[in-house]
Amino acid sequence: MRRILVFTRQYIPGFKGGGPLRSLSALVEHLGNEFEFYVVTQDRDLGDLESYKCIQLGTWNSVSGAQVKYFPLESISFNEIVGVFKDVGPDAIYLNSFFDPIFTLRVLVVRKIFRFFDRNLILAPRGELTYGALEIKKFKKNLFIKLAKFIGLYEGVIWHVSSDIEKDCVLRVFGSSVARNVLVAPNLAPSLSQQVDSLDRRHGGALRICFLSRISRMKNLDYALRVLREVKADVIFNIYGPVEDDVYMKECNDLIGELPENVRVKLCGSADPERVLDLLSCNDLFFFPTRGENFGHVIREALTAGLLVLTSDQTPWQDLEEFQVGWSIPLSRETEFARLIEGVAGFSEHAKESAVRRCKEYARKRINSQEVIEANRRLFGFACQS
Repeated sequence: MRRILVFTRQYIPGFKGGGPLRSLSALVEHLGNEFEFYVVTQDRDLGDLESYKCIQLGTWNSVSGAQVKYFPLESISFNEIVGVFKDVGPDAIYLNSFFDPIFTLRVLVVRKIFRFFDRNLILAPRGELTYGALEIKKFKKNLFIKLAKFIGLYEGVIWHVSSDIEKDCVLRVFGSSVARNVLVAPNLAPSLSQQVDSLDRRHGGALRICFLSRISRMKNLDYALRVLREVKADVIFNIYGPVEDDVYMKECNDLIGELPENVRVKLCGSADPERVLDLLSCNDLFFFPTRGENFGHVIREALTAGLLVLTSDQTPWQDLEEFQVGWSIPLSRETEFARLIEGVAGFSEHAKESAVRRCKEYARKRINSQEVIEANRRLFGFACQS
């Protein structure tokens, strides 16, 4: 069986790393019977000070179909990376980030120096090359990309993108010369252990809106709060997610203090992954004006829970309005976001129940189709034969 060596900052049993972690665990879940996955990762979840309790450091752990080696961040040296290469003898390497200084850049430097895997290396940028993402710390990122191009750090990489939108992002940054190595394979999603079969909404009262993601500039919570300043309907806004940036959280708290009395905010902290669908299903609308997603697992979860989705046009979920399960709108149209929230607040109970059914059916048909699984299978097959 062909071996895939993966480098990623977060992996299970962690969950705070969000979509990239879930995309990777789903790859293992759906393709683990065809490829052997060896995962090198950090020994703790995002923002945690202590290691996971249930692992052994520095040795291979069997975790949900993969062999996983956990390291304290400071111990992942160039020598350790070379040692893992020699230990596993992989047919291909998979990197789960574009900018990560250790789990991507350090691996690319080792590859450059020792000429490992000139053609058998897959890199998933995970939305980091979208326009919105590159606008954050723009000068620093642009300078790095220019330097990386100059030294050929990403030369010969096979790019795993999840949509034609993300493919265009890679081509915009690296040019048409890399087009033959940019492969579109929509992200797989982990199987959900939970099911939400009943209509769990409480009737009447304020419109219940949910935001669930890391609290970071990329996820754009501040934008959501500015939109809600313009909403006249009674709203309860439930915010779930770990704080990634304390300075940014303070900015959001200041905006919360400026909201009118008709908008009540509840800061709920990190969501237990085993309860995500239950938490979502108690709401009417998922509001996620992200600056850019290469997939958006939380959108999938919201739809599975029966929530209408209101998001930006910077995700692959471009057909929400066509199937009457939500809206994807340019961030330049802030007033329209507020207008749509007012519209959902005016739904009758019958309209709400119909929306729940449409969202669940849409999620059931769209996620993890055979075509999506086959596209990911082709990606790894291509890399292993390069």
